[in-house]
Amino acid sequence: MLSIPISSPSTKRFEWRWTVPLVTQPGKESSTNSRLLAEGSVFSATSSTCCPSPRKRAHVGCDPGFSMITKANRSLMFFSGVIVRRVIMVLPSLAVCTTNYNCGHALESHLTSVYEVFADVPFEYAVVDSRSRDSSMSILRKWARDHGNLRFFEKRCTRGEGRNIAVRMTRAPVIVVVDTDVVCFPRARIFVQRCVEEFPEFGFQAIFLGVFPRALWNLVRGQRSLNIYEDVDFWLRLHALGRMRWYPRAMGDNLKESEAEGRFDHFSSRYSKMEQLTRLVRREWDLWSTRQYEGVDLESIIRQNTLDFGLGESAGGWVTNRPRSGRLSNLLGFSRFLRQVLRS
Repeated sequence: MLSIPISSPSTKRFEWRWTVPLVTQPGKESSTNSRLLAEGSVFSATSSTCCPSPRKRAHVGCDPGFSMITKANRSLMFFSGVIVRRVIMVLPSLAVCTTNYNCGHALESHLTSVYEVFADVPFEYAVVDSRSRDSSMSILRKWARDHGNLRFFEKRCTRGEGRNIAVRMTRAPVIVVVDTDVVCFPRARIFVQRCVEEFPEFGFQAIFLGVFPRALWNLVRGQRSLNIYEDVDFWLRLHALGRMRWYPRAMGDNLKESEAEGRFDHFSSRYSKMEQLTRLVRREWDLWSTRQYEGVDLESIIRQNTLDFGLGESAGGWVTNRPRSGRLSNLLGFSRFLRQVLRS
């Protein structure tokens, strides 16, 4: 069972403290060591008859691949002619993971809301940009310069694949999935904290925000490479394990056009005419790839596995069932959407 408390960066539970041992003569402990041991809440040291290279040990303590160092304090101290490095690291408790494509109109507001909502939580932020053509990359570069816990990666990919990449870019034990066109509400902080502290073994999905233990994410190998229905497919695979819960309450404000929500994303003005056409074709492919969910009573599943966190009135009609459809009805639907795209 995972148990990941959320607290401020100064909380000792999130601090990994390590130092290079001091070199002393065999059988003798330096007075410096004794003093350091007495101050164990600040510094940890042990005496040893041999000392590995401080540079090598420091490299082990500060693994360059471990990008989750939200606080690093390195000081050089000279005791008996030996350089001692002190490294204090705070392990992030949350990994906020997302994807982005041409959401420059909302990205600044989204990032500001995330950093305000989780201001007192050690977290990391990872975003995979699918080769945006708007101002997204300039915004991400600026935020990455100003915030050491933000990382971005560029790759043309589906939403599901991009989220998996973002998760692999992070190491925190709890994954928070958001969208870059959503401005988070303050109650998202309370929701995430209660999910982690009260139900650490479950995945949770609220409207516009999901919370998943990394171990659970890895257990089902993340999300499939889909642009639509990747979330429902992921939820139902967790539900099959008895580890999925829902809370139908909005954790943010979605800035996407209302006519482009959900499965109608291909109508978004963020896309050129050609992109709308290719995304429409991709939509049909993804619907075919997830056809096993046609006829599944998703509304009933969510209703029976909903937990009320008391953060306000729950929204109705959040998710609808996907009816069974034959090839003819699918073809007619595709033709109708194609005409709408061509006329827009």
